[in-house]
Order: sequence, then structure tokens, then C-alpha cells
Amino acid sequence: MILEKLRLVNFRNHKDSIFEFDRVNYISGDNGAGKTSVAEAISLIFTLKSFRQYNLKKVINFGSEYFYLNSIINNSGKKYDIKFKYSKKKELFVNNNKENPENYIKDKLLFTYSPENEGILSKNQRDRRNFIDRAIFYTDFNYIELLKNYNKLLEMKKNLLLSEKFDREYLAVINDKLFILSGKISKYRKLWADAINAKLSLNLGDIISDEKFKIVIKQINIDKDILQREIFLKKIIAGAHLDKIYFYLNDKLYEDFASFGQRKTFSLLTLASVLFSIEDLGKNGIILVLDDFEVGLDSKRIGVFKSIFEKYQVIVTGVENRYFKNANNIKL
Repeated sequence: MILEKLRLVNFRNHKDSIFEFDRVNYISGDNGAGKTSVAEAISLIFTLKSFRQYNLKKVINFGSEYFYLNSIINNSGKKYDIKFKYSKKKELFVNNNKENPENYIKDKLLFTYSPENEGILSKNQRDRRNFIDRAIFYTDFNYIELLKNYNKLLEMKKNLLLSEKFDREYLAVINDKLFILSGKISKYRKLWADAINAKLSLNLGDIISDEKFKIVIKQINIDKDILQREIFLKKIIAGAHLDKIYFYLNDKLYEDFASFGQRKTFSLLTLASVLFSIEDLGKNGIILVLDDFEVGLDSKRIGVFKSIFEKYQVIVTGVENRYFKNANNIKL
């Protein structure tokens, strides 16, 4: 899958901008020129979500009532015209036909690194879980149904706990169902953490010596004893939505990286490990967006990551292109 063209209308500081892409692309420009906004728009047209902003209203150019994105995607020689508009709700069209969002995103294997949302290294545990969940979804489309069913039951349980009077037997039934779904979700996540860790152990040697990173997922299991506490507290304190993702360095809990460069290196290594794991399962057509890629990395690490990521269609942003000599250069 290749992104060939993208138009941004009323999207942040882009009133009406058109960009054409090749296999390797470098978007350069001064700070505030709109480089990250282009990266955000690419992510949004593929995933239907912004990596910078949960509220899409805030993405609309000041003074406008909507934003509009239009892309041309080439998938094995067949071209798709994608139109996405947001005013008060999302509107998605593929080749001028209204498209179901869940069906649309199934084969859109796009991953983004940005200092504004570090994914697995985000300080927000929800972002960390979302990073793992997206990788799982791309390899097992049924996973999204599992999450939807879990969240539906979770909301039912939450409302019951907040009620002055409720049927305890009904609550117990919902809790039992949540226990099963929560276990399945956490099992998926742990399997993927193991897969990422296996790839990390293979990939770290050329970049960081004498350091062993790994991802650990910890969960609070749903059980009858915890349910009694939840009834007393009137809030949910266990379940897959509260899974915690931690990082270990040489078998010690490690949340505060020594430098931005070390943090970024681990983030990019984790991203590479996810991509390799997805490819091992027969998936291809990955598109990669790397926002402010070179910042914080020395030339050796830039070279290693460049050799890893250039096998995909890659869109890089930065102030000046000094390493991607054969890239399609886009100047803002």
C-alpha cells in the first residue's frame, strides 16, 4: 500500500495544501511550518484518529466549520480515492461510496512516531494500551469486537455501581462475563509483549550494548472479592482497561530514561519490533510516519533506523534533510 497524494483543507494551519508522495519522503521546514500537521493528517486519513488530539474539533482551522482530507492510495496497482470530512461528525467515502469505518481501517497498516505521542512510551497508560491494541487488531480483526463487548459490559457495570439500588445477581453475571473478556484481552496483550520482547532482544545489539530492555504487562484480575470492594467504593478497580504497561532495563523497573535520545531509541526499537512481528504474520503494505525523526539521535543510530525503516513507505519530518539523500523532498 502506498500513499500517493494528500490534500488538506482547513486542517490546522493548512488552508488548502496538496502533497505528492513517493516511497521515501522527507518533509522539511522551520518550526511551526506545519510539518507535524501533515504527519497528523496522514495518520488521520488511515486510522481515522489523530495522534495529537482526541477532540477533532480542535483540529479545524480557526474560523472554519469543518476540515477535509482527500488522499489517493495505491494498493497493489488499484487506486482508491479516500475522502474524510469532519464538522460535527465523521464522514468517510472511498471512491465516492460511503464507507464503514471499522471495515476501512482493517487493512490500513500505518504507524506513527511523534514526540507529541510516543505510543508505548507515553506517560499515559491508555496510550500505551492503545499502542499494543492496534498491533493486535492489525493481525486479528476480531480483537476489536472483543474490546467493544468488554467496554459495553464495563459501562453497564459502572452504571449499576453508581445506582442507589441494583440487582446484585445481575451485577454478578455482568462481572463474570467481564472476567472472561478481561482475561482474553490481557492474554492477547501479554502474547504481543512477549513477541515484542523477542524482537527487541534481537534488534538491540547493534544500537545499545550491555542493555536489556523488556516490556511487562501487569493486570488486576477481576474476582468476587474485588467486586465486594467495588460495590463499597462505587467504582471499578479491576479489569483489562486498567492493565499497566511497564519497562524494565536489565530486569529493573525503568520509567525515567537517562536522556531523550535513549528514550527515543527504545521507542523506535519497540516500533520496529512491532513492525517485524506483524510481517512475521504475513502482513505487508506498512506505511510509517516519523515526525522529527533525527532529533535526539546520533548519526550512527539514525543510520541504523534509516536502514530498518526504508523498506516501508516512510514519511519523515524534520528541519533539514541530511540523511535521506534519495528521498522525495517536500519543503514547507
